Order: sequence, then C-alpha cells, then structure tokens
Amino acid sequence: MSGFRLVAVENGVVIAAGPLGKLKTVFQMVSTIALMLFVPVEGPGGALSVVAVVLMYIALALTVVSGADYIWRNRDCIRDM
Repeated sequence: MSGFRLVAVENGVVIAAGPLGKLKTVFQMVSTIALMLFVPVEGPGGALSVVAVVLMYIALALTVVSGADYIWRNRDCIRDM
C-alpha cells in the first residue's frame, strides 16, 4: 500500500488512511504485544496465548478486508497508473 500511495502522490493524489486501516493497525499492535507477553509465559496452549492468537487472526482478517477496501476506494488511481 505504501508503494501505491507513492505512485498516487506522484500523480498529485493524496490518499489518506481509512478507518479500517487504522483499526487493523490497532489489532496488529495489540496482538503482537499479546503474543510477545503471553506465549513465552504460558506456552502455546495457555488461555491467554489462545486470546493472543485470536487477536492475531482478527488482525489478519482486518488486513485483508482493509486492503480490499483501500483498493476499491482508490480504484480510479489504479486505472490511471
């Protein structure tokens, strides 16, 4: 997405991050911190480790959905490339 934004800027178009992208970033940060804290302490099967993994999968789903949304919202820029 960063490369896509750079190409858009070269064409005079500024693309702001959307709310899904910001939510994705929050889940990525929270899941990364949770994985680093809980998995080494409890091991892979602990309850908090499972929560951390679920957070990671939510971040993954949001990454795919926000990426698709980003491309869809800016499809005009893609056609102009």
